[in-house]
Amino acid sequence: CASNQSTLTGFTLNREKNQLLALSSTTHTNSIIHTAERLGLTLIKHDKLKQLTHDLLVFEANEKTINADLQQLRLHFPDIDFDFNHHYQSASSPRHYAKDQINWPKATSCFETKTITKLNIGIIDGLPDLSQLELAHQAITVQSFLNDNEQADKQHATAIAGILVGQGSKQQSRGLLPHSQLVAAVVLRRDKQRSIATAQSIVRALDWLIGQHVRLINFSLAGNRHNTIITKSIEQAVNNNVLLFAAAGNDGMTKQVAYPAALPNVFAITAIDAAQRLYRHVNQGRHFICQPLCTGYRCAICTS
Repeated sequence: CASNQSTLTGFTLNREKNQLLALSSTTHTNSIIHTAERLGLTLIKHDKLKQLTHDLLVFEANEKTINADLQQLRLHFPDIDFDFNHHYQSASSPRHYAKDQINWPKATSCFETKTITKLNIGIIDGLPDLSQLELAHQAITVQSFLNDNEQADKQHATAIAGILVGQGSKQQSRGLLPHSQLVAAVVLRRDKQRSIATAQSIVRALDWLIGQHVRLINFSLAGNRHNTIITKSIEQAVNNNVLLFAAAGNDGMTKQVAYPAALPNVFAITAIDAAQRLYRHVNQGRHFICQPLCTGYRCAICTS
């Protein structure tokens, strides 16, 4: 799908062209579809989110009237969430000095081998390259939420998978939790010179991960636009006792924390370097307080 860019309050908005999303309870779905069709919209995708207990609808709209169509739908159904199918981009890839900075236990410690070996970790990212030596024999489950004609980004997810569960021959290349189960939801696709994920694919991935009994989910994705569909889905995930971690963003210290990391109950993740200096391009804001709980590029500072 082609992307569209427009400007509002100083931000560049990235989204799927001609697309609107609705997150609806099953009882309202037919009424929403009927009203949307009367407005000239076409239903192109209908996903039943079993874990989030909602229907996710994707409509094709006329780009010239898409803003008016969105307002009309919100007026007709004030209690239903409607929004654009926004884009979210990947954060930077990690580096491997983190474990030394935080005195992470060595591979032979009882901390790793007995306490947290059965932890299920979910990532909403690209496609991990399982042909890589450090991932080839690890417990990794993969499910794609991309269309058949879309090319998955591999570089970012492979780096994240390696730092989480990689089985490297050297201590520095060994993952933090190599005996854990990694469950990877693939949403990040190549789009010209960048990698992007849509709000639709993120919500579907979140629903699937909850169904896989994952209770700790990392998505190293950031956008400059609050999306009501993602917000509602995250609220329901948190109600299911899911811990969520997201990238704070790298747009500069004058910018607010990126979405969805800026949402309540989501831990924002950013970076400090080997000298424990805050990454100079990190997004901040009034609700972002830096505490050096963990260290490493992208896996560096955890805040809520």
